[in-house]
Amino acid sequence: MKRVLLVEADAEVVHAVCHALGGHFDVDVAGTARIAEALLRQHAYDAVLTDFELPDGDGIWVLERCRDLRPRARRVLTSAQDAHRFAGVRVMQRFVQKPAAAGTLLHALEASRGSSIYDPEILRFALLFSCPARRIVHFYDRHVSDRHLEAGIGTGYFLDRCRFPVATPEIHLLDLDPARLDRASRRLRRYRPITHCWNVLEPIEEPLPPFGSIAATNLLHRLPGTMLEKEVVLRNLRPFLREGGTFFGVTVLGEGVEGTGALYRWANRLYNRKSIFSNLRDNAADLERILAASFAEPSVEIVGSVAFFRGTARG
Repeated sequence: MKRVLLVEADAEVVHAVCHALGGHFDVDVAGTARIAEALLRQHAYDAVLTDFELPDGDGIWVLERCRDLRPRARRVLTSAQDAHRFAGVRVMQRFVQKPAAAGTLLHALEASRGSSIYDPEILRFALLFSCPARRIVHFYDRHVSDRHLEAGIGTGYFLDRCRFPVATPEIHLLDLDPARLDRASRRLRRYRPITHCWNVLEPIEEPLPPFGSIAATNLLHRLPGTMLEKEVVLRNLRPFLREGGTFFGVTVLGEGVEGTGALYRWANRLYNRKSIFSNLRDNAADLERILAASFAEPSVEIVGSVAFFRGTARG
């Protein structure tokens, strides 16, 4: 089995990464740069995975020592900081931004240079949040309609992979980020989607048609406030759902799903600290409550740390 040196001072991160890499690599751990150097002198490694911030130095120094002492080892730098911060660092062969899913780490350690084969949306749900991506795709298969609105588009993966009930569905994408809308539109260009740049927390003044389905996946856990305060999103979208239409989506919960593992707990806390997520108090009971206030037949199902929810427009 290949051998990896993990250089990381945070015990919780060490536990999560060792769990993610277990069965694929033998992992040695160093909590400081100097200990890492000593281990590099003693052992041959196939790869070094080091955090940038260390108690006695930084990960770039560790990678430089790796290059000098073990030039054949793959050199991977991790950090919660943005990747652009390390754009000019030539000693690293791959950068992985924290928090990282197991598949991301494995790919960084094993693959040759080049673009990742993984879709980040799939990695987050399947590996961090213990929810298979295919289950979300099947959820979309059951609920998308001939005219669909996606609020909070993400990467567009689920719309790209799901099966619509008609050959040429009318797809509308609504998001506050023009760049995200542009990327998703290119991915879904075979459907010629219609885009709307709008903040879903505000009343929607765009002239939208009535939809047979509206989805809010990968959205609620990113919005500020408690789950009860996020009810405004449902109120803003509800007028555009035609009678009998389905409102549905998937969101990551922060309460009531603590048993899904250390990697989830670490990643979710880090996402919240960086203001990527705002879901520490989101729970299934509050989600069902806001669904019931706006829609008939509310339903919430938990898979891993993820809630699948749906409701039907009242007549």
